[in-house]
Amino acid sequence: IETWVHQNLASLADLDMDYEISHYRDSLKREIDFIVERSDGAMLGIEVKSGSSFGAEDFKHLKWFAKNLAKGEFTGIVLYAGEHTLRFGEGFYAVAFLLELLSEMQVSIPEVGTIRAKSIPFVVLTSNRARPLSEALRRRRSKKSQFSLKA
Repeated sequence: IETWVHQNLASLADLDMDYEISHYRDSLKREIDFIVERSDGAMLGIEVKSGSSFGAEDFKHLKWFAKNLAKGEFTGIVLYAGEHTLRFGEGFYAVAFLLELLSEMQVSIPEVGTIRAKSIPFVVLTSNRARPLSEALRRRRSKKSQFSLKA
């Protein structure tokens, strides 16, 4: 999922030279999957989780970065495969991206906006059977494209 997110962020950044994408990791093992920085210094920190749940621990490095390294406006999001986008403190959100992406071909991020697909992609979900697909994903059927799930 991180590769897919990176490809989409990179293509958006290529369209608008006002953004730079990077990754953060330090010697204390604090890591943020993506840092998107605008030319005015505003930053968006993105953590990508493949699971359908999240917790305070998932925001730990984002909050540390906002407090200690961000020089301007900072928004932190955890992208996860759940059903609801939730606020997790001032400027921090858990964004349920996978279900919205599959059903609407878009992702809505608070304080950033909605990113829509220019064309409807062909989507294939695979599993290594290490853990079951979430019930939310099993229930969801796209209005614009159909997909099937096999256990």
